[in-house]
Amino acid sequence: MRRRFFVESRFCGLNVSVLVLLAGLMSACSSTAVGIDDAGLEPDWRISSAKKHGFDEATLDQARAYAFQDELHTQGVVIVHKGEIITEWYAPEIDADSWATSWSVAKSFASTLIGIAIDEGRIASVDVTLATWYPQWATDDRGKITLRQVLTMTTGLKWVETSDPFVEEEPNLVQLVADGDELGYVLNSPLETTPGTRFYYSSGNSLLFSGILDAVLDEDVQDFARTRLFEPLGFSKWAWWQDGAGHTLTYCCIDTTARDFARFGQMALQHGVWGGKQIVSTAWLTAATTPSEVQPSYGFQWWLNQPGGEIDYPELPRDMFSARGLDGQYIYVLPSQQLVVVRVGEYKKPEGEEVAPNGIISAGLVPGGLGGTGTTPPEESWNDASFLKPILDAMGE
Repeated sequence: MRRRFFVESRFCGLNVSVLVLLAGLMSACSSTAVGIDDAGLEPDWRISSAKKHGFDEATLDQARAYAFQDELHTQGVVIVHKGEIITEWYAPEIDADSWATSWSVAKSFASTLIGIAIDEGRIASVDVTLATWYPQWATDDRGKITLRQVLTMTTGLKWVETSDPFVEEEPNLVQLVADGDELGYVLNSPLETTPGTRFYYSSGNSLLFSGILDAVLDEDVQDFARTRLFEPLGFSKWAWWQDGAGHTLTYCCIDTTARDFARFGQMALQHGVWGGKQIVSTAWLTAATTPSEVQPSYGFQWWLNQPGGEIDYPELPRDMFSARGLDGQYIYVLPSQQLVVVRVGEYKKPEGEEVAPNGIISAGLVPGGLGGTGTTPPEESWNDASFLKPILDAMGE
């Protein structure tokens, strides 16, 4: 029997890693409406309805039916059109205040922090070499890697992005999450190919942002994220996981709500503006969502829908960009449609601090729900077009 879900979001209130030991990185209206005071909403973040925005609700429901197939393990969906939440759907016993997690969606947040640091003059440009912040690399060719190459996953550093615990080749993701000082582990990665010549998706690359930010800031990375992103965007609650050495895990692991992930996506759609404030420059977001020379589907830690790329959906708008994480965490931004869509998977947040003591996050925050915590992976492949096309069709002309 299929689960039943509450579709109309107008009265739903605003209450608003990994990391895996053996695997990889990365509540709502229930069946009845709950009225909650929305007075705390940003002026450009309102609750409306699909009907008021001209969406055909029967067609829209096809997206809900796809997302909430039992085997896909969806926890929540939030759809934002023209800056207003027009509908949201949640699994039973989940609501708008329930914790969700990012996995690699956090890479797009980390990229934004790098953009803010550049906007503030803390980093000269994306063409600065990594030897600037990692002097231990100055004596070999790794020191010639540029920040741009980290952002575009073209560093040439040897890495195996796998969740298979039996892969012996190092460095790899499983070994990373088993190391208390994860950044230190990445800094031992050797150079395998010439920087700038090959795209290889690597969480090790993205963790380098943590050390860069530590070097250029006069405050903790967590405080920088709080004052530049989470508080200005009005996040209701958030946590960003750290390793045992205190490094913010800039490749993964932000816990917040589905609605708050949508705030981040809406800020990106609005060219970096939220509530009348420029969070990150339009120039940065333009650069971040421009295809790199090596991989057309990747910008600065954002995925792009481009012909011939790893993400290539001709039936979806070509200006779509997305933040994507393990086990089906997505923030889709479709500027031409003035649309932001968030999908998060089933997640049970572990108790305790968001720290990875001895390389293990809170007794194992492992994909698949090991020990009753973590996210549950879809049992079938998630398809962007199968989910998003009914939403676009519901908009009509």
